[in-house]
Amino acid sequence: MLQAIRFWSMFEELNGRTANERVNLRELVAATAYAEEAVASIRIMVAQTTVLALCRMLDEPKADILGLAAIRTALNNIEFKKATESSAKEIAANSKCGPGATSIHVGLVKRLRRLPKITKRLNPLRNHSLAHSIDKPFDQLKIRNIRLCLIYCIKVSRDANLLIKGVQVCYPVYIARKRREAGFFWDCFEDGLAYKKEP
Repeated sequence: MLQAIRFWSMFEELNGRTANERVNLRELVAATAYAEEAVASIRIMVAQTTVLALCRMLDEPKADILGLAAIRTALNNIEFKKATESSAKEIAANSKCGPGATSIHVGLVKRLRRLPKITKRLNPLRNHSLAHSIDKPFDQLKIRNIRLCLIYCIKVSRDANLLIKGVQVCYPVYIARKRREAGFFWDCFEDGLAYKKEP
C-alpha cells in the first residue's frame, strides 16, 4: 500500500493539484531538448509501479501474500468473521467513537464485496493499456481509474489493519508527507530546467 502511495504522489505532483499548477514546469519540459521524453518515461514508470503495487493487493490469494482478495475469502470463514466482529466490538468499547466504531466491520465487508469490480477497472491497465502508452497521451480515464482504485485500497487496508492486526495506520499523514517530498523533487527539477535555459 505504501509503495503505491509513494509512487502515485510523484505522478500527482507532476500533474499539479490544479490546472494552473506546474504550467511553468510543463512549458520548460516542452522547450528543453530530451526533457520531454525523460519526464514522459518517469510519468509512465510511476503510474505502472502504482498499478502493479495495487494489483498485488487485489490479486487472487497466494500462500505468501495476505492481499485484499485473501481477506475477502477469509471473511467467508465463520471463525475469522467472528474474530473480526469481536475486534470491532472491542474497538467500539475502547474508542471515543462509541458504538459507531462497529461500522468499521460493516464497511470493510461492503467494500470487499466490491473487490471484483475494482479489479476489473485495474486489470486492463496492467495487462495492456499502460504497457503500450509510452508515446500516447495519458488520458483522464486511466488517471481516474488509478485514483479510484488507490482510494479504495487505502480504505480497505486501513480497516483491515485495524480489525485484523489491531494497528491504526494513519494514511492521510503518510500521503501528505509523500506529496510534500514529491513536490520538492519537481520544484528542484523545474529550477534546474529554468537555470539551464538562462543565458
